[in-house]
Amino acid sequence: MKKIIASCSLCFFQLSHADLPLTVENLISDKGKVTTEFGLTYGNNKINNTKVGGYIPVQISDSSFINVPTNIRSEQLQNEYLVTTLGLKYGLIKDLDVSLRTNLLYTSNRFLDVNSEEKSKNETDISDITIGLNYQFLQDAKYPALVAFLETSILEKNEKENSTFSSWSAGITTYRSYDPIVLSLTTGYKYSLERNINAVDEYKPADLFFFNPQIAFSANDLISLIAGLNFKTIDTQKLNGQIMEKKRNNIDYSFGIGLGLDDKSNLSILATSRQDFNNSNEIRLNYNRKF
Repeated sequence: MKKIIASCSLCFFQLSHADLPLTVENLISDKGKVTTEFGLTYGNNKINNTKVGGYIPVQISDSSFINVPTNIRSEQLQNEYLVTTLGLKYGLIKDLDVSLRTNLLYTSNRFLDVNSEEKSKNETDISDITIGLNYQFLQDAKYPALVAFLETSILEKNEKENSTFSSWSAGITTYRSYDPIVLSLTTGYKYSLERNINAVDEYKPADLFFFNPQIAFSANDLISLIAGLNFKTIDTQKLNGQIMEKKRNNIDYSFGIGLGLDDKSNLSILATSRQDFNNSNEIRLNYNRKF
């Protein structure tokens, strides 16, 4: 049972101009142009008296999440993770692009009890490969800009068996620029299908609703300051029809900085403090370059 939940929870979801200081600069790739994406997300949490292994939904971009597993123990442990994200976006036509992304996941579980006989465990593997579409319905003019996104996992790693097209995400991002401030909101829903994780067990990851308002301020031509809230409703997760973790809500706080490196590349760094029972924190770096 321990290995089942810990292994099967791997399922899946940027500013160069002064007038676009948030992440809106990289929402859509221009027609015929390629945008490369590189991201690193590090987090840790302290888990006390864990009875059932759950997962932490980790945000790797403004609209994408993956689920990082925790262990199943009735003792205190520290869970660490590092997600490496590699992606490409290509502009198919005006206001429409397609994206391809893969996430590599490193996890470490350290048992903190000095009397524990358990050894620390480290794992590295591909988490998932996803494909997505982004379409801009409105530019920031008379009305706020509006961008819709749709994403699905073409491959997800489970304990013994991989699943395909078993997670779907859809939502919108809207923003309005009031120079030197940009207000934005990303909201969406990630639906996860039940999947076979080995020869005998079926697992249903939790569905996820997310609502992320942000504000960004252009300090100058190169630097933007970012702050936001991350509201999540995390549904129940089930193993063989039995509830393994109940529905819950979380509100997290994030703040960071965006750097316009040149006309074609930018870098953003965001730190997140999670308001949960696991004393968890997270830092995310995203780099984008247009070609």
